[in-house]
Amino acid sequence: MPRQLFLTIIEYLPFVLMVFISLPLHEFAHAYVANRLGDDTAYYQGRLSLNPLKHLDLFGTISMVLFHFGWAKPVPVNPMRFRGNMRRGMALVAVAGPTMNLILSFIFFVLSKLVILLYKFIPIEISFLLFLNWIFYTISITNIGLAFFNLIPIPPLDGSRILSYLLPYKAARFLDTVERYSFYILLGILFVDSRIGILSGIVSFLGTNILWLFDKITFFLGDAVYIPIGLLLQ
Repeated sequence: MPRQLFLTIIEYLPFVLMVFISLPLHEFAHAYVANRLGDDTAYYQGRLSLNPLKHLDLFGTISMVLFHFGWAKPVPVNPMRFRGNMRRGMALVAVAGPTMNLILSFIFFVLSKLVILLYKFIPIEISFLLFLNWIFYTISITNIGLAFFNLIPIPPLDGSRILSYLLPYKAARFLDTVERYSFYILLGILFVDSRIGILSGIVSFLGTNILWLFDKITFFLGDAVYIPIGLLLQ
């Protein structure tokens, strides 16, 4: 295998792993909470499953690998089947996805520390451990980005379902009508952000503080270590 092709495959590896871990578990979390609230639609459509193949979306997968941002097939939810308040139920289902991403981010952050700690006790080639550290840390960071992106309050993102619950009924209904234009709105937001970087700056600020919190919680595992892949492959 040519060296350049090998290096390219390595650089895409964390995002391939996210396709089979983070994206499916995000949707599974939606399905699980909906089922707990009384809506078994996802269950009967085979979406209450940890099998990644049940959740993968072709274009979302390609986007995740190539552009480091992607999505899985949305879980079908019927709020009419919820026990209790339907709007509150939708908000709980919505928050489950980003929450799962933050949980995964914490797990992979811990793994990134453990592989460095492991070197002190097991004589494994340090470059291999640093490579694993880079994979786990990158997955941790990207999960934080997915969590906060999904919390943007624009349909059909999870944040819109949460905001809809918090708004008065008429305002919530207006928010629902925006969904037909959501694709163009999101494209506009991403285009503007690529020019001025406000959204990415906010996500970066929040992500930095989340990682700081993770680091403090896991202080007993030592300091967090991150070496960019470019330095590892020199």
